[in-house]
Amino acid sequence: MPKFLCCHLLLFFCAKSILIAQTNEDFTLFPRFAIIDDADGYANVRDKHKNIIDKIHRNEIFVYSFMDESIGKYQPIEWDFSSKNNAIKTGYIHESRIKYLYQLPLFERTITDNTAIFERDNIKITITIGVFNIDDKRIRKDPEYGYPLKIEGYDVWGSDCFSREYPERNTEIKSIKYTINGVTKQFEKKDILGYLFPCLNNSFVSIGNDDTLYIAMNNGDGAGSYSLLWILKKDKIIRKITYLGF
Repeated sequence: MPKFLCCHLLLFFCAKSILIAQTNEDFTLFPRFAIIDDADGYANVRDKHKNIIDKIHRNEIFVYSFMDESIGKYQPIEWDFSSKNNAIKTGYIHESRIKYLYQLPLFERTITDNTAIFERDNIKITITIGVFNIDDKRIRKDPEYGYPLKIEGYDVWGSDCFSREYPERNTEIKSIKYTINGVTKQFEKKDILGYLFPCLNNSFVSIGNDDTLYIAMNNGDGAGSYSLLWILKKDKIIRKITYLGF
């Protein structure tokens, strides 16, 4: 599916609502974070000619690429998120070796106008969004066009979504809190600042066999679309990935 079509469909699903449950079908249009599903602990990555070019190991994150077509049962992927803005490697993995994060056990999700709550067993995660004020002194703006460039020194994602004409688009992540075994913690500012036009309806939380938590969101629309993934292990954030996908 073309990237621009996917992004416009994502915007459609950003309507205010309350959702009770999610199924795998809910995620077919999303950029898809994944890990390998292989008893050997790794999977081969191949080029377009199916030659082995690399390996991806257990718990290493990659994403299905909407920029390339499948080759038979080999799916296009991107990985190695060590770069600032995107994955820097591309290749193909056999579909039988892919486990999308939304295929892991999902948390039950409840959404109101500005909050998404995810619950499973003794874990609760709450994402809250709110108004983004472009005139706040903490924001550095483009001198010619006025859109946000930095927020307290942090990069801005989804700046193309900012609009003075449509102020309902001007939102940001205000907080992410998580409670595990009765102990509540909150994400630090560096983990949530700069993410504009967040879409709670395009979010999920899943858990791996080793109790790793995956918090995923697909935000913005059109040229301002981007995906977010926070990975928690032993109640600490061990990684955050921001993915553009185009």
